[in-house]
Amino acid sequence: MKTLIAAALLFATPAFAATYTPTEAARHVGETATVAGVVSIYAPQSGVIFIDMGGAGRTAPFSGFVNKENAAKFSGAAAWNGKPLEITGKIELYQGKVEIVLTDPSQVVVK
Repeated sequence: MKTLIAAALLFATPAFAATYTPTEAARHVGETATVAGVVSIYAPQSGVIFIDMGGAGRTAPFSGFVNKENAAKFSGAAAWNGKPLEITGKIELYQGKVEIVLTDPSQVVVK
């Protein structure tokens, strides 16, 4: 009976993602986590969106990336410029850049 109760509690407890700074994110590639910081938004003519944290462009230690297929879902992203955000998802490495690929606005929380 105790085993059943312990198992029920284990599965009833929600899992929360760890939160990292933009520079800490590089040490957690492969994890699903939250990265928090002030952002700089860059949306080039190609239709993609970069939500850079800890700097801007290639010098930023972390970015949220929205591909052009999902960009319409993030039409209000320009309003996030200069604001603190939390971005949650799987931390990945793409061409030497640490990022989370964003597919849904629910992955972003304005603080």
